[in-house]
Amino acid sequence: MFKLRHVLSYSFLALSSINPANSFWEYKDGDGKTISFRIVPKDDTSGEDEKRLLVTTFSRMYQGYKPSALGDQFHTHEDVDKFLVKYFDENWKHLEEDSNKLIHLRKDGNLIGVAIVEENGDTLHLRHFAIQTSEQGHGYGKTFIDALKRYSAFQVHQIIADTHRVYDETREFYRKTGFKEGNPHEEELKGSGLYIGLEWESWAYTLGRHKDLLTETQYRRMLSLIEMFRGGNLPKIASPEIKAIPIVECGETLVDVEEGLNPRIQMMPNPESHFQSPDCNSGYHCASQMRETLYKKLEDMITQLDGMASRFEYKPGQISIRVFEGLRSLETQKQLFEKKATESRDALLKGERFLLPHLSDEEILTSDSFKAKVYEETIKWVSPVENNTPVHSTGGAVDIRLFDEEQQMFVDLGKFGAVWGSNPAASTFSEQITYQQKQNRLMLLIAATRADLTNYPFEFWHFSSGDRYAAFSNELDALKRRAIYGGI
Repeated sequence: MFKLRHVLSYSFLALSSINPANSFWEYKDGDGKTISFRIVPKDDTSGEDEKRLLVTTFSRMYQGYKPSALGDQFHTHEDVDKFLVKYFDENWKHLEEDSNKLIHLRKDGNLIGVAIVEENGDTLHLRHFAIQTSEQGHGYGKTFIDALKRYSAFQVHQIIADTHRVYDETREFYRKTGFKEGNPHEEELKGSGLYIGLEWESWAYTLGRHKDLLTETQYRRMLSLIEMFRGGNLPKIASPEIKAIPIVECGETLVDVEEGLNPRIQMMPNPESHFQSPDCNSGYHCASQMRETLYKKLEDMITQLDGMASRFEYKPGQISIRVFEGLRSLETQKQLFEKKATESRDALLKGERFLLPHLSDEEILTSDSFKAKVYEETIKWVSPVENNTPVHSTGGAVDIRLFDEEQQMFVDLGKFGAVWGSNPAASTFSEQITYQQKQNRLMLLIAATRADLTNYPFEFWHFSSGDRYAAFSNELDALKRRAIYGGI
């Protein structure tokens, strides 16, 4: 006879929600409601409200199942409800252990969700989570997982959980938030055969399992990038420290991908219009051109992909490169910058309205501080033309996708591109991706690194060589940094 405890532990994550306030996090949802996620000291609550919420939420979920499906000892739903009350009364004692944390989800101050998390070093065990039925389906569950991943006090590198095998919605939720099925905790679940373990790993933890594919210097550099991204300290493509790097043009020629120099490096399909789709190239004639050294490094990257294919469950020769865009004219660059600036302005304005309700839109839009925010957000995605040499306009950068020759489809790396609106998964080390997408990105990144290509960490698809960002990334001494490609 299996233990119902395991059903209680994680089944409701798919419908849940959270966010830290107090100790963790606070934000406003789409309706302007303040959502907070906070760790509650054990002495600050009797536990009655929390247990009532847990019992009520799980009871309503179990109404959709025959009692006998939950255990031979259950004949009616009343039996299940009595068990729930007893179970949570007894298990509330676990909060006396220092490793367990009680977490409240509140909406405008009202308790709508409860979580109990156990700490074990850099691993979190998500033991219980529930949210009121009326508050489910608003995206709070995804925010909860994001908060756990990013909560610096935990220094989280793994999160383990489990759920009933029949809960397809819950399993899909976990998959979308970066979990894989199967973890060390699953050994505890084999008694019933009804539960499946789930595990999330941080970028640093995942990279560590493949560090043998990199030199010590490469590994340390990549680990540093991950930590800088996590801390919000990565320079943008046109940050002052990047623009300050001098350019000494070397005179290197361009090569054209369309000439078919390597059958495993091809342009993406031609579109009917410029920037029509992430499944086509940009549509400009010059998009297939790039500096010769950059192209040779792409060829080396193919070799590296073949050499590590089996590590990532592919075959040698299976993965090729498809080019979206290499060289870009200054006119096109300016158009993209202006389009992204408008998009950034509109998105940021919504947030400012919440923060500064006493100001009119005109007052916000014309303030120097708001204009600076718009500029900073825009240069994360598109390099400006004014007082700058955009890297795509030097021929020293290329946007690529990986292509599976066996399946005749693009390798799943997450949403590609930032030209077609907001892309929360664009950053190389984003956690808004699935476990498989993370593995594929790591394969891409390691192969590119071994081929001496530099990734722009805000865009997983952007790689360069000989440009300012590459000089910044690869030379620790600021006085020795030089870019070798100027505008074309």
